[in-house]
Amino acid sequence: MSSESSWPLLAVRDIRKTFGGLHALDGVTLSVNEGDVLGLIGPNGSGKTTLINTISGLIMPDGGSVAFKGHDLTRKSPDKRVHVGINRTYQVPSPFHKLTVWENMIVAATYGGADDVDIENLLRRAGLHEFKDREAGRLNSSQQKLLDIARALATSPKLMLVDEIAAGLNPKELSWLAEWLLELSSAGIALLVVEHLIPFLQLITTRVVVMDVGSVIFEGDIASATQDDHVIEVFLGRSK
Repeated sequence: MSSESSWPLLAVRDIRKTFGGLHALDGVTLSVNEGDVLGLIGPNGSGKTTLINTISGLIMPDGGSVAFKGHDLTRKSPDKRVHVGINRTYQVPSPFHKLTVWENMIVAATYGGADDVDIENLLRRAGLHEFKDREAGRLNSSQQKLLDIARALATSPKLMLVDEIAAGLNPKELSWLAEWLLELSSAGIALLVVEHLIPFLQLITTRVVVMDVGSVIFEGDIASATQDDHVIEVFLGRSK
């Protein structure tokens, strides 16, 4: 039997999901190793968020498998996945609005069972320490996104699924966020980053998976993706 270390951190194999007659995921396969930063791109409706929802356990696939460190998680609930080391952010963060920033972090750390998490340090790195006593609902949209990352990190994940975190951030915020994500990768946390902003992805990774209509149409480096005929047609919206 192979040792656990010989397995990819995340192995998604032939995942399929249908909503009515729509094949939202049609045999998606990809893998992520410890410390990887993998970009996931594609046009609206290509299946990116459905895939993230499947990996995080919010929806169950109709077929295929999701494995983490060689262990099958395909039918495990989201909380079980958090406890083995998978967490995520959302396109639209939903903190507990009436709780303070600090209380939101305490809830996340308690839920994730991370007894030794340094909440003070996480909030400083997120630029939110001075707002720790403010209700989360009173943060602006950028601050709520940063709180979303910090809450996910409070559960001590080994894999973080980052769903369109860059939208709405200014260039200075994007640069600062890219630096933080690279720090997390260097610390061994793998990142699967769903994103539309190619320049932002170029700051944090060279490797991307491109999806269209529920299928993977390209996997490789960003430079090659932007020269691929199929990618140009479906993602960039023009012929080469």
